[in-house]
Amino acid sequence: YTSSSTGIASVWKYAYLGIDRANLAISNIEKMQGYTDNVTLQKLVAQACFLRAFLAFDLVRFWGDVPFSTQYTSGYEETSKPRMNRELIYEQIIKDLNFAKEHLPKGSTTSSSEVPSSGAARALLMRVYLQRAGYSLNRETVKLTRPDDNTRSVYFNAVIDEWEAFQKTIMDSIMRGTNSFLKITHN
Repeated sequence: YTSSSTGIASVWKYAYLGIDRANLAISNIEKMQGYTDNVTLQKLVAQACFLRAFLAFDLVRFWGDVPFSTQYTSGYEETSKPRMNRELIYEQIIKDLNFAKEHLPKGSTTSSSEVPSSGAARALLMRVYLQRAGYSLNRETVKLTRPDDNTRSVYFNAVIDEWEAFQKTIMDSIMRGTNSFLKITHN
């Protein structure tokens, strides 16, 4: 990387701008009166959580330990902070995606392909678990490391659990659609 590598600098800058805007949306929407009982407001926070997780995951995959915050900083220039351990970032990514999968609509009910769905949150969560189970560069030892077998097993089982829940959601949707079709054809 050099100062002339504008592509890399752009990815870095726009990821942090996106995370900062997601932080702003999350903090302000959660402060709104009636947030805890308002499904629409929770869906908006879930969209912002999905975006923050998506962008943070890219940063961690590309660079490992990176600066990260869940607080709005009011601009890119203020996002420069010390590197945070990637495991802590992964924990926040997983927390964001778990919230998103519970509060985002199903894919069949989203109004636009640009709006994330609960299935998209589940799919990204599975990718995060698989990434965590694999090798990563330890910056201190400059060696590739991976979690111990028990921890890897936890991540792999989490992927299986998410996949089974995802399949159940799809099958439930198909069965509801089939039942609707059967009712229409028999009338």
